[in-house]
Amino acid sequence: LHLVYCIAVYGLRMAIALSSNDPGSDRAAPVWTQVYPAQVAHHNLGGHVGRGGGYRWQSLLSMHFLTSVLKSIEPRIDDDFVDRLNYYYTSGVIIMMAILVSAKQYAGHPIECWVPAQFTKAMEQYTENFCWIQNTYWVPFDDFIPQRSDEREERQIGYYQWIPFVLAIEALMFYIPTSVWRFMNAQSGINILGVLELACDSRNIEPQNRLYTVNVLARHIDDALRFQRDFGRKERSVYLWAFIRIGKFYGAYVTLMYCFVKFLYFINVFGQFFLLNRFLANENTQFLGAHVVWNLLQVG
Repeated sequence: LHLVYCIAVYGLRMAIALSSNDPGSDRAAPVWTQVYPAQVAHHNLGGHVGRGGGYRWQSLLSMHFLTSVLKSIEPRIDDDFVDRLNYYYTSGVIIMMAILVSAKQYAGHPIECWVPAQFTKAMEQYTENFCWIQNTYWVPFDDFIPQRSDEREERQIGYYQWIPFVLAIEALMFYIPTSVWRFMNAQSGINILGVLELACDSRNIEPQNRLYTVNVLARHIDDALRFQRDFGRKERSVYLWAFIRIGKFYGAYVTLMYCFVKFLYFINVFGQFFLLNRFLANENTQFLGAHVVWNLLQVG
C-alpha cells in the first residue's frame, strides 16, 4: 500500500513539473522557510492563456489538488509509530478491505440463489437482488429449514449489506485523532512540523549548519513563547481554564494536546470494539471477538 501510494504521488508530481512553464518551480525553498512558512518565494504563474489554456490549467489544478490530498494523509515527522499505526496503516488496510467488499457486492455477484429451472435470466437476477436486499437467515447444515416466520426472524443476518459503509466509517474514525492533532498544534503558535523537519535535516551534520539551525529554532520558539506570555496577560481573564494553569498561555498547550490525542486513540480503539460487538454479536455471544477466538482455540 505504501509503495503504491509513493508511486502515485511521484507520478503526479512529475506530471505537474512537466506541465509547468516555470523553470524554477521545482527548486526547493530555503531551509528557514520551513520554520517561517510565510516567507516563501513567489513564482510567476504566467499571463494570458489561449483557448486551450483553460482546460490545461483545470487539469493542472485537479492534479495539484489530488497530490495535496494524498500528501496530507502521508506520515509526517511530528507523529510517532503509534500514530502512524492508527491513522495510516490501519486506515489503509481497512480502506482496502472496504474496496474489495464493495467490488464483490456492487460489481460482482454477492449472492447466488437456487431457483427453479423454468426461471429466465431476468427472473433469476430479480430473485437474487430481492434476496440480497432482504435479510437472510442462517441454518446449520445438519438442521432443517425452519418453516415458521418467527423462527427465521430469530436467525436473521442483517449486517452484511452495510459492511463497506461500516469499514469506511472505521477508517475515518482512525484518522480523526491525527486530524485533531494537526489542527490543534497549528493553534499553538509554534510551527511544530517545521521545527522538527529543520532539526532532523541531514545538513545539520556540518557544524556551521548545525549552529545556524539551533539559532533559528531557539529564536522561533522564544518568539512564540514570548508572544503567548504577552498575549496571555491580556486575555487570561477570558479563559476559564487559565485559573488551573493550563492552556496556550502557560507553555503546556502542546504537551496537553499530545496527551489528549493519545487518549483519543485509546478511546477510538475500545469504542470501535464496543460498536462492532453491538453490531455483530447476538443473544448467544455477548463478546463476539473473544467468542470467536475461544472457538478457534477449541477447534485447534
